[in-house]
Amino acid sequence: MNWRERLNRFMAGRYGQDEFSAFLMIVTLILLVLESIIRVPFLSMVTLLLLAYSWFRILSRNIPARYAENQKFLELRGRVTGFFRNRGNRAEDLKNFHIYRCPKCGQKIRIPRGKGMIVITCPKCRTEFRKRSLIMFGYVTVNRPELKVKDLELYRSCYCGVCDELCRSYGRRGQILLSYDCTFLAILLTGLYEPGETVRLRRCLVHPAVKHRETKSVCSSYAADMNVLLSYMKALDDWQDEKKERARLLAHMLHGDYLKIREHYPRQERAVRRNIRLLSAEEKKETGQLSREELLSRLDRVAGCSGRLLGEICVYKEDIWARDLRELGFYLGKFIYLMDAYDDLEKDKKSGSFNILLPLLESDPDTFEETVKSLLLDMAACCCRAFERLPIVKDVDILRNVLYSGIWVRYNQVRKSRSKFSKEEDHERSI
Repeated sequence: MNWRERLNRFMAGRYGQDEFSAFLMIVTLILLVLESIIRVPFLSMVTLLLLAYSWFRILSRNIPARYAENQKFLELRGRVTGFFRNRGNRAEDLKNFHIYRCPKCGQKIRIPRGKGMIVITCPKCRTEFRKRSLIMFGYVTVNRPELKVKDLELYRSCYCGVCDELCRSYGRRGQILLSYDCTFLAILLTGLYEPGETVRLRRCLVHPAVKHRETKSVCSSYAADMNVLLSYMKALDDWQDEKKERARLLAHMLHGDYLKIREHYPRQERAVRRNIRLLSAEEKKETGQLSREELLSRLDRVAGCSGRLLGEICVYKEDIWARDLRELGFYLGKFIYLMDAYDDLEKDKKSGSFNILLPLLESDPDTFEETVKSLLLDMAACCCRAFERLPIVKDVDILRNVLYSGIWVRYNQVRKSRSKFSKEEDHERSI
């Protein structure tokens, strides 16, 4: 009789190995490794008890009891893995959907992003209420329906790469500042300079269940630094001008990081600080009774502060491409400022907050929409003209999608929602 037959006869009628016993064995091995590295009281005793219990279960003849234990373990393991899987799915959903609660019954309702102002009907109590369904983060994002699947996956991997750089350099407080704008900057500079990239598959807090691809380079690190710099200066300006407590706390959290960035990128820091100060001063000036030409001149001057700020951010280093990058960033910054003012027009009108477009709307409401559109078209055209002069081949389809289509997504949503509600109001008046 060989050893296999003897082992089979010995194990006959015994429970044997299962998932719970395998888990106990793995925990025992981990504790043995830890014990060899660090000395912790009673760790060896716990290791021996776990090892003894796992062998007791394997050799036990009480099969129903051991089977019940394994079923409880599998149920608990399913709950834990399901919790992290659901968190990953929920975080992924938040990129594409809003979660609203019905004001009457509290029912949660998932609404796709990017639909503008919409009327939501609760599926439970049939209550109707209005909410905005906006796109997350900034205006410099992709137009997803017009992007190829492979390019969308590449865009997401670059986005995750910038997120990882923020986490590594600034911790969790850096990750909450992540925006699509700095992802565009990382892809733009990577496509222009083509530095070495690192690509890896990994899990993270947002995607704990499924591995995802991350693409990083030195340009990703630069984009992360600029993202933190802009966030700090904006928070500081909001605290000084409007005394927002949240802005003060954010500025306090990022102050140490800001000092390091100022040391590494003094040119960018000076440009951001100077233009935010100029922008704040321009917004505090009284508009008064100005002609149309004077209003447009002031609009160009105010938006130019945002343009010069982003122009310096886009210049990674002073070389032969610095002029075109600065021009691209200048007109893109003006576009973003004007688009933000157009987006917030109704809200600022009700609250009485400053909006550079309000005097233009009051002076000539009939041609206001066409004037804003022509200004945005002019800024976008100048931005794209500077971009096409750059010798970019890598990821050029993603960049063109952003500049020719993505930056217009929010404008089309706002224009569509306003025309819809203006028609509804005209219909109500006629009734």
